[in-house]
This record gives sequence, C-alpha cells and structure tokens, in this order.
Amino acid sequence: RNHEEKDDAELYYSKIEDSQIFGNGRCGVFCEGKDSAPDIVRNTISENEGAGVVADSGNQAKIKGNDIQKNQVGILMQSCSTFCFLNHIHKNLEAGIVARTALNLPCDGSIKSNEINDNEFGIRCMGTNCLVRIEHNRAIRKNLRAGIRIEEFAHPSIIKNRIYNNFKQGILMIETGSAFIEKNSLHSNEKANIALGGRYSEKTSIIKNDIS
Repeated sequence: RNHEEKDDAELYYSKIEDSQIFGNGRCGVFCEGKDSAPDIVRNTISENEGAGVVADSGNQAKIKGNDIQKNQVGILMQSCSTFCFLNHIHKNLEAGIVARTALNLPCDGSIKSNEINDNEFGIRCMGTNCLVRIEHNRAIRKNLRAGIRIEEFAHPSIIKNRIYNNFKQGILMIETGSAFIEKNSLHSNEKANIALGGRYSEKTSIIKNDIS
C-alpha cells in the first residue's frame, strides 16, 4: 500500500508496508531527497543484488520493523537523516548497514534498537561528516568481521549497545576513524572488543563501558 501526502513543511510522505521485496537488481527500495520522508514498515526485504534499502541525498526515511536479509548490503544510508528502528538485519553479504557521506554532505541519521547479526560487518561508517548515532541496539553480534567498523574520517556516536560474539572486533576504528563510545556492553568479541590506533585516534572518547 502506498500513499502520499504533504504537510506545511513541504515534506512528502509515502508508506511501504507488509510487503515482500526481493530479487531486484540495484536495490529493493530507493529513497532520495530531503523533501521525502517515507515509512518503510514490517516488510521482508531479501536477496536484492545491491542494498535492500537505499536512503540518499538528505532523505528522512523511517525504516521500522523490517526483516532485511541476504542482500549485498542491508541498508545503505548515504548523506541522509534516516531513522532505522527495530529491524532485524542479518545474513547480508557485505554489511548490515553502511552509513556514508557523498561530497562531504552530512550523514546524521539514527540506528536504534535493531538486531544486527551474521553479516560480513554489522555496521560500517565512512566519510567526513558521517555523524550517525548508533544507540540501544539490542544485539550487534556474530558478524564475520567487526560489529562496527569506522573509517575515512567518520565520527559516529555509539551509545548503550550490546556488541558481542563478533568474529573479529566489536568496534574497529581504521586509521582516520574516531568515535564517541559510551555505556556499551562489549564482550566475547574474538580479536578485540575495541581496536583503535593511528591518526585521529585521539578524537575518540571511551566512557563508562562494560568491557569483558
């Protein structure tokens, strides 16, 4: 079911709900533009050749309660303000979620209360002005490499997540990546719970986490 309406702020709303979205080429769902705020709710989004969902160019999508699996990437957030909430994101070939910037335009969305497991990476954050907020995720676990990987000058906030049983690092900061890391539970990640070093590591804050 799809519908559109416009409010006084000139935002356009549409809804995709309770659908099976699978086997598409470039992506399953593509959302573009700062004037668009679609709701993508309770869908099964699987086996698409690119990303299951792409949100681009300031888009304000709300991606809620979906089962997103077996895509190349589960959700691609590119220079947008997307809200990802209560999704199960699993078994994607490259990453559960990629948050990145284009032309240094901000990517400042929120990734909250999801379960992210059995992907190559759980979440990848990339690019200058990648300032996503990753918070209260129920489980970032059993990903083949890092639970969260940060690179290319990204600086996310990682707050009150459960990050465990990843097969490499819980949180990995590559060279120029940094983060604000507060009140997370990190345990049983095989190579390291938090790994950082190199340039810009001094920009990282690690506060009041439970690490074991």
